[in-house]
Amino acid sequence: MNNLYNSHFYFFIFGRNPQLSKAEIISYLASHSIGITSHISGKDFLLLNIPEKINSHKVSQDLASIVKIGRIYLSIQNIHDLTDLLQQMDFYIEDSNTITYSISTYGDKVNSNDFHGIFKQLYKHYKIKALLKNPPPSTLSNALKKTNFVDIVVFHHQNQYYIGRSIASYDIKEDKKRYEQRPHVDESIGSSIRISRILVNLSQKIHGKLLDPFCGIGTILQEAILMGYEVIGSEINPKRVRFCQDNLKWITEQYPNIRPKLEIFQSDVREIYSKIPPLSIDTIVTEPELGPFLKAIPTWMEAKSIIDTLQALYEDAFRVMDDILKPKGTIVFVLPELETTGGKKTRPNIHSLITSTHFKLISEIAYSTISLPLPIFYKEKWHIIGRWIYVFQKS
Repeated sequence: MNNLYNSHFYFFIFGRNPQLSKAEIISYLASHSIGITSHISGKDFLLLNIPEKINSHKVSQDLASIVKIGRIYLSIQNIHDLTDLLQQMDFYIEDSNTITYSISTYGDKVNSNDFHGIFKQLYKHYKIKALLKNPPPSTLSNALKKTNFVDIVVFHHQNQYYIGRSIASYDIKEDKKRYEQRPHVDESIGSSIRISRILVNLSQKIHGKLLDPFCGIGTILQEAILMGYEVIGSEINPKRVRFCQDNLKWITEQYPNIRPKLEIFQSDVREIYSKIPPLSIDTIVTEPELGPFLKAIPTWMEAKSIIDTLQALYEDAFRVMDDILKPKGTIVFVLPELETTGGKKTRPNIHSLITSTHFKLISEIAYSTISLPLPIFYKEKWHIIGRWIYVFQKS
């Protein structure tokens, strides 16, 4: 048995795309210089031993791909040791005589029913009326703010059980508000709030000047503003430029504590060098034009025509971005993948994009002893177009 109450041993529960979640955590650790002494990685979680205490509530809102964050308090090999050890602590025993609690388990060979029984007996032993109730993800953030709610989390890794308690969760309702209540929403273009925030985090930059050269209605820029960046957006469609300006004005009104520097202008991506000084941008984050809005899976010829057109546009964009990005600057760029009616897939040629530029393709994202290969693929069930997230650095 190991009592970890006085350590800084944190857990992070991944969202729907574990690779994307892990990549975002690694990027965040690196950009914020958060030291780690050891880690345990599972298919849907990451345990980190962090020397310094972190602000879990802030981190849970900064990381859009994480379901919840908490502390690991106990490490045991036999679950029958659990009751005796918990009886020596006041961690799970709240001040109230009535509590609500939930239990979630992760890892192989974990029987959640075993732990349900153990905790039921534990609370009964202390004469505490305890109601087992698992809140949905949409209400978990608010539930964790209540003093009489305990979210117990159990991990199993290499014959060891790790028992912890959630501290904070990503606020899905706030996410939904920032997406749905802004003046303009266009689901046919652009990223979701979550993906936009993840893309910004993957740049591994903090603050500085961030450009989205295909800014659409401003979702990436909106999240970058909230994260403390000075933002610049370019968009060829004048209607979208107006929508982007309205949305960014709205976000600053909703969050009056931020005082962002922002500039939005209409321009073809091939011409933005006339509006942006050379070597002036710290990072570029964008989900670019992905082709026409598709209502059905394309044929091979249709898909090839779309990709060929985008290839030429992207090659021009990379040449321009090479002129305006600072040395050591990063690009987070989303490339489309089209699956055709015959089952074949096609996407742009990544190496042709950076030929004759100063960019190198980042093949893995790494920090301390944690690493993950790049690029990362994601596709929602309702998407016809798949997305590959690439990261580049300028030499």
